[in-house]
Amino acid sequence: TVFMQNQDLFDVARVEVLKGPQGTLYGRNSEAGVINIVTRQPDNTPRGRLFGEFSMYDTNHGGAPGYQVGGSASGPLVKDKLFINLAGKWNYDLGAIRNEYSKRDDANEIKRITGRGQLRWTPTDRLDISLLADAANSHDKFGYGHYIDGPFKTDFHKISRNDDDNRHWRGN
Repeated sequence: TVFMQNQDLFDVARVEVLKGPQGTLYGRNSEAGVINIVTRQPDNTPRGRLFGEFSMYDTNHGGAPGYQVGGSASGPLVKDKLFINLAGKWNYDLGAIRNEYSKRDDANEIKRITGRGQLRWTPTDRLDISLLADAANSHDKFGYGHYIDGPFKTDFHKISRNDDDNRHWRGN
């Protein structure tokens, strides 16, 4: 699904690449190896991060703006015992493809909100319990695949289709 292909990674601590069969640790479907992405655990150190991005893709039918805004915050709720981590991102991109059939410039528009929350409890030195929650909401349009010849031939940044190009999903 699209959710797995466009996974937003928040607060990555490290990436482990393990070559060869890893069935003992990760199960029978890890015959060729494993890519293990380890996120940062919340602890007694307060952390925060904000970011933003603006883009403009120039096409032969005008500009296509895009925006990304996100952030994360983590720290202790109860010192040495209870910690929290919250992260999220909003992504909007008008897209660079125009649908000549519908006369719309948003044939591959992206509207996506993703987030993650983590609650970590360490009641003793030997016990560490984490509760994780991920959520995503997307209203992406997939207006791709223009024809280079034939009756529906279009320029590079244009398509001619009579569907709405919508693909919506929610994940958690």
